[in-house]
Amino acid sequence: MSVYRAGEFVYQDFIYDDRGAGETPQVPGVPRPTGTYEYPTDPRYAGNAADLLEFRLKPDRNGLLIRLTYNSMIAPGLVATTVALGSSGRPVAWPHGAGAQSPAKVFVTVHGRRAEVVRQDVADSSSGKVKQVTVDHRRRQIEFRVPRSVFNPPEGTFRIAAASGLWDPDSETYVARSATAGESTPGGSASGGSELVNVAFRNAEPVEPSNPWRERAQAMALSQGDLSDFYALVDMGRLRASRTGGPGIPHLTGDLNRIVVSHFEEKQGRGGPHAASGVGCGGSRGPCDYSGRLQPYSLHVPARPGSDGLYGLILDLHNANQSHNVRAGTDHVRAMAREGYLVVTPGGRGPTYWYDGLAQVDVWEVLADVLRRYPVARDRIAIAGTSMGGYGAYKLAATFPSLFSALGVLVPCTSADVLWPGEPTEPASGVHTVVRRLMPSMRNVPTMSWVGAADELCGYSNERSVHEELVRLGYRTSFWTFPADHQTLSADRRPLADFLHRARSPHSPDRVTYVVRDRAADRRWGLEADTAYWLTDARLRDMSSSGEGFVDAVTFAAGGRATTPVGPSVTTGVLQPASSDLISVLPAYPYTREDLTWSTSRAEPARDLVVVRTRGLESIAVNLLDARLTCRAKVLVESDGPVLIHFPGCPLRRPLVRGH
Repeated sequence: MSVYRAGEFVYQDFIYDDRGAGETPQVPGVPRPTGTYEYPTDPRYAGNAADLLEFRLKPDRNGLLIRLTYNSMIAPGLVATTVALGSSGRPVAWPHGAGAQSPAKVFVTVHGRRAEVVRQDVADSSSGKVKQVTVDHRRRQIEFRVPRSVFNPPEGTFRIAAASGLWDPDSETYVARSATAGESTPGGSASGGSELVNVAFRNAEPVEPSNPWRERAQAMALSQGDLSDFYALVDMGRLRASRTGGPGIPHLTGDLNRIVVSHFEEKQGRGGPHAASGVGCGGSRGPCDYSGRLQPYSLHVPARPGSDGLYGLILDLHNANQSHNVRAGTDHVRAMAREGYLVVTPGGRGPTYWYDGLAQVDVWEVLADVLRRYPVARDRIAIAGTSMGGYGAYKLAATFPSLFSALGVLVPCTSADVLWPGEPTEPASGVHTVVRRLMPSMRNVPTMSWVGAADELCGYSNERSVHEELVRLGYRTSFWTFPADHQTLSADRRPLADFLHRARSPHSPDRVTYVVRDRAADRRWGLEADTAYWLTDARLRDMSSSGEGFVDAVTFAAGGRATTPVGPSVTTGVLQPASSDLISVLPAYPYTREDLTWSTSRAEPARDLVVVRTRGLESIAVNLLDARLTCRAKVLVESDGPVLIHFPGCPLRRPLVRGH
């Protein structure tokens, strides 16, 4: 994206898109990055050193001030960025063995604290040096001034282009690739093409399911060695106007890529050969694939918010081996965004971390970033996900139920595994990842699940077992079975989206049920899993990794409204296909739908009473304000052992405890 702001021209690039030239063979339904570039193994390269994040340009009386920001910076002298200024009318070769061409009058190549100039507008292609090159390691920025004697910008518009790559200080050239990466040599050799890694000014990089990594156009251009299509025209008039207010950052709608600054950075760049694999990343699991402090996410902004001026929000978690852009440009996201809903997909710190460890932290940091920037109705935040993302949606909704109004999943995995045969076999990821065990926490979060009867990866019987557990509990659930496998369920998403749009999260439900697990907390990253609605600070007696507890509490402060399960009812129908990136799409999608709903009986007279049943808990607190109780409330407790019920803000009292 490019904007004019405060007298500056600013371009922000995609992040972790530094994959260079090449053309990776694609697997239908599982798009992979196109570029084949492999960084050297020396940790100074961070597996990401040439990831150019931002380009800023500001004219002053002495020339052009340019500031480059990188995603990673450990040894800035090992990275170079060439800036092409002006137009030559025809493509000319970029200097220093870049292996690329584009129109330009002047090339300025900056590496560390040095910069060289190569001019195309004089016969001898004379070179010179740009002075005042500064490096800011903390901000990962390089700033330099191009004097007017090198390039004097015209009064109207002028052309700029830029690209980065690894630099060899000895030969003063870009480093050439080999077949495989070595300590100081990059790998992923393509047949010819450029040695550059990341190209700026790619505003036209396609937004579509087959290009979720947002680097395909870059890879193809670098393979051909022609960067002529990637440039910006800087308008001096707009630069001057932006000094006194100007347009600034526009309010954008549609599919956007955003970056959030994380609180956590275990190492710069990518995780490299020691990156975590499997369930979770960070800490003892190993660094994440995206281990830096800047993390990507996708955001779809509808044309307008809801009728009350507030947006709804759907947190839509991506499937395994995918990126945050997997749904961009599809009917799926357009359906979800109707009725004024933001659709947010975090990167999850990499393709396949099952939303555990820092991959879960990423979800909350992204959600917090969106809530800071957009007016969102807190009772209209739903969670959704596909495959691995469906597992993540189940897990996060059951761990933090008071955050979500509803859950909608497609072909969800029911443990942090694929090809798990189901219980009683323990999954490789551990019994603590089995989502069926968490379903008691979903009392106030209605669910809709779309599954394929021939699901070969997450397993239809596993998906059905979760639905059957919800039915056994008497919870609201809608279970749709289609004649599809894991890869071909691409039915019209509007019924699923409508279900999520209708739901509202209760701030203070009369009854709260919650499964307390020590494994759900990750205190290294500030994650506590001890609160559901007006029940807080739940503590287990057994704080080992296998510790698990349970609480079921009812407040009668608003009267004893009873909910009676109705169903399950069975209906059938047919949906049309939606646009998708899946392997194939069926011509139509007949389905069988099983629904269990609630009927609410007449309220009893209000009483200052709370009934609490616990198992495995040492203590728990009741938020009296949210539960609409007073400090004089009568408390009935049933427990399998001693339990302390706290009433914050009230005088110390000893509740009645039975059953220990």
